[in-house]
Order: sequence, then C-alpha cells, then structure tokens
Amino acid sequence: MARAHLFDAGSGERSDLDLSGPLFETEPKEHVIHRAVVAELDARRRYTASTKGRSEIVGSGRKLYRQKGTGRARAGDIKPPNRVGGGTWGGPKPKGGPPTSA
Repeated sequence: MARAHLFDAGSGERSDLDLSGPLFETEPKEHVIHRAVVAELDARRRYTASTKGRSEIVGSGRKLYRQKGTGRARAGDIKPPNRVGGGTWGGPKPKGGPPTSA
C-alpha cells in the first residue's frame, strides 16, 4: 500500500496518509513516464528555426533576361523557390514564445 507524507504549513504538523485503490496499487510503466517527460520537454522548446521567404531574399527585382528570343523559359527575378538561392515556400518560422506569467 502506498503512503503519502503530509505537512501542514500553517500549524507545522506532519502526518501520514494511506493511499489505496487501483490507481495507487499498480506499478508505474516506464514508457508512459518517458512519453510524459518527452512531451513536457517538447512543450518547453524555443522554436527558433526560420527560413527566408521570397520577400526576405536579398536581390534585385529586375527580370533576369528578356522575355522573348533567348530560347529559355520565361523568368522574373531570382527569388522564387524553384531557383537556387531563392526563398523557401512553407518553411519554418518562429512561433510565439512560451507563455509568460505576469
């Protein structure tokens, strides 16, 4: 049978409490505790990963080359995600920070 130690902060008295029932009579499962700890640590993460989108890429907005006559596909600027060095579509952005208690 499980026992809990109680302390009354007001009077300073100490006592023991016997805990009974199926909740206190079963052995704890390590994998359940592990999953709870991992979930708690994941909730405390900072989430600071970030990628640059089209508007955040440094580069000119001019056309790379003229529209017709080059034999190449039409192209705008160097920022679209399908170009090397272009912005990322749907990449990670920092989420709101952890809740602060004031």
